Amino acid sequence: MMVDSPFVIQQKEKSQSERNSIIQDKEKVSASEVQKDFLQSKVEQANNHLQTHYTSVQFQLHEKLDRYYVEVVDADTKEVVREIPPKDFLDMIAEMTEFQGLMVDQKV
Repeated sequence: MMVDSPFVIQQKEKSQSERNSIIQDKEKVSASEVQKDFLQSKVEQANNHLQTHYTSVQFQLHEKLDRYYVEVVDADTKEVVREIPPKDFLDMIAEMTEFQGLMVDQKV
């Protein structure tokens, strides 16, 4: 029966730990590749979902402020998806300027 020297034992342990390290590195790389693939598939699904929703942009005039705002409208349902800036915000500004005008008129 042959007995390994301490140096040989140390080399065997070192090579085993190196193999374990390489295996762990490969697992990390494959895990990151899986995450990238998963993320890429989700991005493609989101893009496909967004492409099926056709929208149009309409410019609308706010009567009281005499300013334009943008409405994003769903082409299928004719529902307003978004207003830029929000019409409620423009209404609030109109009310504030009207109130400010009343205050000035009363002081004069």
